[in-house]
Amino acid sequence: MAMVKITPVMEGSRISGSSPNDVRDMGLSTHKAVPSTSFAYSYPGWNDDKAEMVDKSSMDRRQEMHEGSCKHPQMLALKKKRWTYPNHDRDRDKAVSYFRNGKDNLLDNVLKHGDVKQKSWKLLKSGDRSNEVFVALDASKFTYQGWETDHRLVEKICCDTESAMFRFDLMERRQRVHDDDCSHPLFLELKSKLWSYRGHEREIESATKYFLRGRDAFVERVLKDGDRKEKDHLKGQKLKEPPSDNEHPTPKKTRSKRMQEDKDDGRLRNDHNLESKYSGDTDQKKIQKKKSERKEKKLDIKDKHNSQNSDTTSTKKNRRSGPSHRKNGSSRKIDVDKSTHIISSIRQKDTEISRRKQQIEEGICDHPLYLR
Repeated sequence: MAMVKITPVMEGSRISGSSPNDVRDMGLSTHKAVPSTSFAYSYPGWNDDKAEMVDKSSMDRRQEMHEGSCKHPQMLALKKKRWTYPNHDRDRDKAVSYFRNGKDNLLDNVLKHGDVKQKSWKLLKSGDRSNEVFVALDASKFTYQGWETDHRLVEKICCDTESAMFRFDLMERRQRVHDDDCSHPLFLELKSKLWSYRGHEREIESATKYFLRGRDAFVERVLKDGDRKEKDHLKGQKLKEPPSDNEHPTPKKTRSKRMQEDKDDGRLRNDHNLESKYSGDTDQKKIQKKKSERKEKKLDIKDKHNSQNSDTTSTKKNRRSGPSHRKNGSSRKIDVDKSTHIISSIRQKDTEISRRKQQIEEGICDHPLYLR
């Protein structure tokens, strides 16, 4: 007898294609079975949904709708609807799509607006124009482009007075803009803008569309951003502006010129301080005397400095000029110890160079720079 491998069955599980009696005969538990993964979904396209990792609740809803066993309250409410207004099938398909994808909030909106459209359709079909919305529409005359579409849209939702009157106010706003008679603060502010930055025409056009659709918050945002862009544009234009004919750019001062100007300013400040100090004295000889004393002090300091550094400056000049250029026929004095040290260092370098050449020729040079 062939051996049969039996896997343990959890509580609530069931073997496909076997009845409870068969399971009992096999000696296994007769508890209720859990559906296997292969049995879970069978609606068209479930493999694609699984590959795209669609939410499990949405897949469960699609399976229930495929089997015709969906008992969700929203789906039951949609089945009870007996809408007859034009294009009601489109709204019904939209509601089913929202339910399949788990978008319950949008489904509620479709159900609500569908009931409003149905009531409005019945009222429009009856010919009764006593409704508040119908009275406002009949009393107004519109000539702007596309007013017929807006008129039909308001009639479709006439039973929802709040939404219908909002649409009617937008129609009046569009008519005033068409007649160039709009006095709304936002529209006046939009017209007063004299922007010049790149792309401002497109933004003014988009702000006008927002205004005609009643989205005032978006208009305010466009106005705020436009002011900021215009400010940045003008600032950049000012920086790029070339100097005019009367205004010539001042040339850059070199370091020597700046130092000379600083010295001149210092002299002027000193002279001014002396004059202010002796301003009460009518005798100007004191001022001149003080100035001459300062000059003499400066000269003394310079002479002392020159006498201290005369030896060093003479040796430097002699080195620069070379042995053939000597002042007053004086020979250059070189320290004997220094000269011997220089000669010995030169000899050491020569011996080192000859040693490295020999190593390179023999192929045994291990200097880091040569190895690189």
